[in-house]
Amino acid sequence: MVVVAGLAGGTGSGGFIDTGFFVRQHIPNAAITGHFFLPGTFGKIIPEKKTETYANGYAALKELNYYIAPPMDVSSSTKDTRKYRDFRFKWTGEESDPQQAPYDQVFLVEGTNWKGAEIKQGLDSGSRGRS
Repeated sequence: MVVVAGLAGGTGSGGFIDTGFFVRQHIPNAAITGHFFLPGTFGKIIPEKKTETYANGYAALKELNYYIAPPMDVSSSTKDTRKYRDFRFKWTGEESDPQQAPYDQVFLVEGTNWKGAEIKQGLDSGSRGRS
């Protein structure tokens, strides 16, 4: 299962964690991959909102990190196997307490290629191998 969302603020960054857990609950054996567009991909669309979109992206990445990073038992620095994270929801009438991260893999998409040039359309390989 692939989930695609923008992390500049709005529906994507507001629901991408819930969406991963929702899919995990309804399709338990699915391999769930997230493809998330960072705020830099929206730079030309809303330049006057750059500060807000980057703040939203930072908050979304912090939230993602919290739910993807395995919990640690602070006293012994080992994985805590009791539960994954404190995320409870009630979408289907009964409460759920996930035991896995919302995503198995995550890909972050930025608005520039590896050379720092703006990606104008489609997928841009960055002209690797060309001078």
